[in-house]
Amino acid sequence: MPRNLDEYAASVEKRRATERLLPVSVECILDICGLFVAGLRLGLPAEEENLFNRLEQARVLSPELVRTLRALRRFRNILVHEYGAVDNQIVFGRA
Repeated sequence: MPRNLDEYAASVEKRRATERLLPVSVECILDICGLFVAGLRLGLPAEEENLFNRLEQARVLSPELVRTLRALRRFRNILVHEYGAVDNQIVFGRA
């Protein structure tokens, strides 16, 4: 992990690794949530977002954690679909 934003921004290797590892990590979180929804028999979610709703309604996840997971999911979509618009400060803050 880079010590600060300047070190992070100066290293193409660290930026690219982080930009790849964050989406993979979020995918793992989504997969785990899906396993919980299935294992607890909370129904079939129509979309990823519904995973969080079902787990919150079942009181498995706190509202605060659900807000964080939703933000991570949105951030993953930015990294995956809009590489040109990635803000190094935001990525470094999430890593």
